[in-house]
Amino acid sequence: MAIKTLAELLPDQYDDAEFRTTFARIALQEVDRIDNLVRRLRGLKTSATIQMQPLNIVTPLESTLELLSGELQKRYIEVTRQYEPSLPQIIGSADQLKQVFLNICLNSAEAMGQSGDLTITVGVDPDGEQSEVVMTFADTGPGIDEDVIETIFEAFVTSKNDGSGLGMAICKDIVGLHRGTICAANRSDGSGAIFTIRLPVYQGDSQYESLASDHGLTPATHAVSEFAG
Repeated sequence: MAIKTLAELLPDQYDDAEFRTTFARIALQEVDRIDNLVRRLRGLKTSATIQMQPLNIVTPLESTLELLSGELQKRYIEVTRQYEPSLPQIIGSADQLKQVFLNICLNSAEAMGQSGDLTITVGVDPDGEQSEVVMTFADTGPGIDEDVIETIFEAFVTSKNDGSGLGMAICKDIVGLHRGTICAANRSDGSGAIFTIRLPVYQGDSQYESLASDHGLTPATHAVSEFAG
């Protein structure tokens, strides 16, 4: 029951001690949830607090999968990894990228419900000039509703009854901060959804200054130290 609904019922049920206890508990939980959400959103907009460095994208990905292992096992969801060997590094924030992977994997798990397969591939763009690392997350759920697929990365768009509609918007902001792209589609065989992330390959220290310039940090030497931590 939403906190708004509880607030509407409060005048009529104020004398019900059990109702007051339930209202207080849910209100506190919701305040904590919203506070954490606002903190995350504020963090996205404060570039100087985000530490970026060259990294192998598999490192934060595997850290996320380890965090989710219990949840995935409980749901009987099998994870298939298809990683190319000797992947080039990207420049990024491991913590921010983990948030992206967490949101995508949880969305897939919730969509699949009890049992399913999540296939994660990581490689270099075979059609490009080896300048992008490409990741795909393919699940065996029901797919993405047609009425939200075009706007899934906009804030407050969700097909869940209890969703905030911010998870995918946060993903888009973080990937954009890394000068990457993210897109969602339904699998061609109709067996689920697939999310694709493209991130530029690390090209050298000049990327520090370029990223810093993108986010208004000057002078460049100061921006580099802020991003590199």
